[in-house]
Amino acid sequence: YMLRGVVVLSNEFFLLFTYLQATGWALFYLYWRTALRGHWSIMVVSIVFILSTAPVYFTANFFYWKYDRLTAWDFTARLINEIKNRQKSSTPASQI
Repeated sequence: YMLRGVVVLSNEFFLLFTYLQATGWALFYLYWRTALRGHWSIMVVSIVFILSTAPVYFTANFFYWKYDRLTAWDFTARLINEIKNRQKSSTPASQI
């Protein structure tokens, strides 16, 4: 259950940051496993990609956990109301 009607990050924005972080990790791997070890600029670009995208994921998850959580009582009340509403809408008119 999310309390707000909008997401913290749009899917396109999140996908872009996923691509950037994956590129950073791929460059990091290539730096250590291939003959590119002498090119320090690859390591710098890799670190910039990884460290600039990691806080985005942390911040999005932090806001979800901090502001979108319900207490156990509120969650139970909303769940019961949702079940009642679905039962009312699924019963035929002759049984009401």
